[in-house]
Amino acid sequence: MNVSRTTPARLPSLAGFGFVALCMVLISHVGISLILRVDPTAQTLWSYDFKLGVMGFTFFFVLTGFALTWVHDAGVDARRFWGRRVARVFPGHVITLVGALLLAAGAGAALSVWRTVPTLLLVQNWIPDPEVSLTGNPNGPTWALSCALLFYAVFPWLNRLVRRIRPERLGAYAFAVVLVLVAVPLVAKLLPAEPLLAGTPDPWWQTWFTGYLPVARMPEFLLGMFAARMVATGRWRGPGVGVSVLLCLAGLAVSAQVAGENSGFAVTAVPLTLLVAAAARREAEGGRTVFGARPLVALGGISFGAYLVHWVVISYGPIHTAVPANWTAPLSLGGALGKSAVTVVAVLALGWLLTVLVERPAVRLLSGRREGAARDGERAAERVG
Repeated sequence: MNVSRTTPARLPSLAGFGFVALCMVLISHVGISLILRVDPTAQTLWSYDFKLGVMGFTFFFVLTGFALTWVHDAGVDARRFWGRRVARVFPGHVITLVGALLLAAGAGAALSVWRTVPTLLLVQNWIPDPEVSLTGNPNGPTWALSCALLFYAVFPWLNRLVRRIRPERLGAYAFAVVLVLVAVPLVAKLLPAEPLLAGTPDPWWQTWFTGYLPVARMPEFLLGMFAARMVATGRWRGPGVGVSVLLCLAGLAVSAQVAGENSGFAVTAVPLTLLVAAAARREAEGGRTVFGARPLVALGGISFGAYLVHWVVISYGPIHTAVPANWTAPLSLGGALGKSAVTVVAVLALGWLLTVLVERPAVRLLSGRREGAARDGERAAERVG
């Protein structure tokens, strides 16, 4: 079955998956802040929760590659594409960053131009200094946007190249990308084993190369691109949605056993790609999936805004991780659940406000009135990628 067409089939599951990926990251970041405060011996649960967040970022990267490739044909206008990316990402990012800096200043934290300017420009991941790209970042999770910026920059050209590949060869190219995913942490072992990332047994240079250097995260994006082309050209032969979900859970379990903050990407990227492609194929053929349910699609529409604000809420909201003592102070299970619930509600509310008041007006303003008639499929992909 070949589902390729001038106007792509609408895939509501893409927006739903965007919300699922957000939940994975949000649950992880809330959990790593609270689990050991409730039970200092719950190291196994903490490890699974931590790797859930790592897997969530991989989900974002695979999903972005799939969604953008599904929507845009080989003739995508690069300047228009980049304009929409800038309009979608930077206004909300800048507002959130300013808010984070004001809260940090109010809490008496020392602010640094060296750590702030690269984050503002979303180039922090290219600088191999943990204080810049990670621990001293005013809004830590923006490291993923630093990677996404590279994806957006090269997508118009990559899209043309991928579409020139004969359909029967797409599987071989996707397999080659998986091999690169496996090779990246092996290559990283050649880098110095010192210094260690603060508070962890992970060597910083290897961690940066594997998990934060944007080029090293490109294979996950490419895997999504190839999967989209395989579904569109009828070459996809993967398992169904149910089996793919089980494989994702198995991938998480395996990932939790792999040492290192940023390792084991292949064991999660592959099943996540299978899941996205399985849902896309079902919907392209006229079927439905639970991930395309209206509530998930609606929440997917605010997932990017919620992602931008979630760490700021965790840092300065009820959990208040900006105070170092709040990472270790004992807490009852009821107290942890209460703080978690308030945090999630605040993240979704602020994410909705950021989406409605900043992101969508900025995209409309930069795109112009002619973009008001954009295709349904493109709007769905804009919410995801």
